[in-house]
Amino acid sequence: EIESLKKPSINPPTTSSTTLAQQKRRKEIEEKRAAEEKREKEDRERIERQNRLKDRVKQSPALIDNSKKLEEERKRKLEQAKQKQKEDAKKAKEKENQNKQNKNKKKMPKKQKKKKIRT
Repeated sequence: EIESLKKPSINPPTTSSTTLAQQKRRKEIEEKRAAEEKREKEDRERIERQNRLKDRVKQSPALIDNSKKLEEERKRKLEQAKQKQKEDAKKAKEKENQNKQNKNKKKMPKKQKKKKIRT
């Protein structure tokens, strides 16, 4: 048999419909790839802008690191609280001593006057 007259083992695709389908699929893939590249580029630019802004804010002289001031304030308030606690304890002790003295005064009998004996 002649090779050219043999039936092909696979049916050849119809040229117009297959070509159109392939072109459509290529176009969809290219559009998808272009959209993805555009999204990635926008993301990179957004991240870059955010980083620049973050660095600018970190280095801004308008922002003051007040952690030291807050720590000093906290220590000062703790000292005040300790001092107040000591004063309150001292006052309470004084009051307790005063109450004890008052109770002791009340318990002590009054001095009796010596009666003169008449003869």
